[in-house]
Amino acid sequence: LPSDQFVYLGFLPRQKNARRKFLRARANESRTLIAFEAPHRVRAALDDIGATLGNRQICLAREMTKMFEEFFRGTVEDARAHCAQHAPRGEFTLVIGEMKTESGKQKAKSAEDWTEVKVRATVKRLIARGRSRTDAVKQVARASGRERRAVYKLVVSH
Repeated sequence: LPSDQFVYLGFLPRQKNARRKFLRARANESRTLIAFEAPHRVRAALDDIGATLGNRQICLAREMTKMFEEFFRGTVEDARAHCAQHAPRGEFTLVIGEMKTESGKQKAKSAEDWTEVKVRATVKRLIARGRSRTDAVKQVARASGRERRAVYKLVVSH
């Protein structure tokens, strides 16, 4: 993950709604995000990161500088699967990559880059990958700068 520029977030908010609002406010951040999380909240934090920021690249750094230091690198979905198999223990630092498009380029900054065809195709692709229609619409709305209702109308009208 790029480390030349990053944003330190501190500890993520404890409550789900506050955490999601906090993360949504940083969805368009082009720099790497770094946050701390307690072991008993790591799974919920990963769920919220996936729901608000999408399936970005992430590194779970556990017990940094200590005897049981461990790093897991992959996507948010990969990290969720890892935590389902290995109970989170110890202190965690979450290093979250910037938003990327399907082509691997940094996310488009303007709504003009998001044609109606691209909006529909992206929602369809996210649903095919297992996202609910609601989550896919929300993610595309955030990424494209369009209103959620407008994205939903495009998806159901075609």
